[in-house]
Amino acid sequence: MKRFFLAVLILMSFIIATGPLHDPDLWWHIKTGEMIIATGSFPTKDVFSFTSHGNRWRAYSWLPQTIFYLTSKFGYFALIVLRIFILSIISTILYFFIGKIINNSQFAALAVFLGWGSSYPVWELRPHIFSFLFISAVCGILALKYIKLKDITPLLPLIFLVWANSHIYFVVGIFLVFAFILIQFIEKKKIDFKLLALFFICILVTLLNPYVLGIYSQFWELATHSWTWSWVMEMERPYPWDSQVFAFWIFVLAAIVFVFVIRKKVSFLPLFFVFFPLMYSLTALRHIAFFPLISLPFFGVLLRNSGVNLPPPSVSIFIKRFFIFTLAVVFFFRFFSDYVTPIAKSVPVGASEFIKERKPPPPIANFFDYGGYFIYKLWPEYKVFMDGRTQVFSREFLDEYAVLLSREVDLEKAVEIFRKYGINTIIWPSEHPLTLSLSKEGFRAIYRDKTTVIMEGTQLRK
Repeated sequence: MKRFFLAVLILMSFIIATGPLHDPDLWWHIKTGEMIIATGSFPTKDVFSFTSHGNRWRAYSWLPQTIFYLTSKFGYFALIVLRIFILSIISTILYFFIGKIINNSQFAALAVFLGWGSSYPVWELRPHIFSFLFISAVCGILALKYIKLKDITPLLPLIFLVWANSHIYFVVGIFLVFAFILIQFIEKKKIDFKLLALFFICILVTLLNPYVLGIYSQFWELATHSWTWSWVMEMERPYPWDSQVFAFWIFVLAAIVFVFVIRKKVSFLPLFFVFFPLMYSLTALRHIAFFPLISLPFFGVLLRNSGVNLPPPSVSIFIKRFFIFTLAVVFFFRFFSDYVTPIAKSVPVGASEFIKERKPPPPIANFFDYGGYFIYKLWPEYKVFMDGRTQVFSREFLDEYAVLLSREVDLEKAVEIFRKYGINTIIWPSEHPLTLSLSKEGFRAIYRDKTTVIMEGTQLRK
């Protein structure tokens, strides 16, 4: 029975992860990994762009970046296999911890299954997927500790050592361990000195990274970087009317109903580990996976402490049919979406090949989402105008770039910005308002495909 449900979850991971590589930042992560391995050093200044060249830049996700680069040497499909592998590990970790807590493999599998479905839009291959992996392990360990089922907290320093060299969201994990210790002290009027000592060790080992304390300031810079929160799509809030997060909101409503049903026997600590990640997940679309990953082990704790009797084993037949039917439906739609192309159609593959062949004179102004792939394919011959490392760029430049992104195009100001940076060629989405406005003003398209257009015009010359 346990093997059946684990196999179903791994199959679900396979189905979720086998789509094309969409994330525009993956490509500059790969190039960064290549640069780190080639030079044997960690970058401290930007080298990829001409608009922020020499500005401070920390490759704080150096470990995933090197893994991505080494994997990419085996081809793009190898990157998809890596994503399947990571998602399978996460689902296995959650399944193991929830199954241990509630002692019921079928409901553990169902919980993980629903958690996956609620957060599928964010399972792209990028360094933050490692944060999803580590935070599910940390919260599972804390949940087992809370119900005194098994104490494996000595693993925490090792997890945080690797996590701090993988992604800056390790800070969220540090906060959760601190909150666990504090709330336990409030509830029991007793300090867990062993866990407190492990907590300080976890903080110390996070300093064993190429940038030491700079990794903490990097997290703060991201948290307070207003331009990123205003303009980057993945930092938008997951509003209920957004169709891509419909399943997430169903999961939220189910969670609220669950807590309401067992409200008489709810203790504060597991309740905190349910509602804190809910609030955090509502801050940005990229954060929605934190809600199921953090809360599911503690939903198990709430269920265990409630004394609710789970349905008898005969329900397993229904759950088996539910899993099989749902997987069949998901597989059907995924098959017809695009199973065989490793790179998404939104990635400017054709445009980059055109530039490599025709070699238009630099500098080139590129759209935000294109920067990562151009770094991967065209650097160092061409440096990018803009890419996903928004914290690297000056606020003055970001405000200028916002003019180019605006749906209400100020063409005169846009041309002035292009002239300021000596732009000769523009690469932009075909249907973007700026592209349409430039076309009407006599800018000539020298390349066009279904998603991208490359333009030049005499208006750019001073």
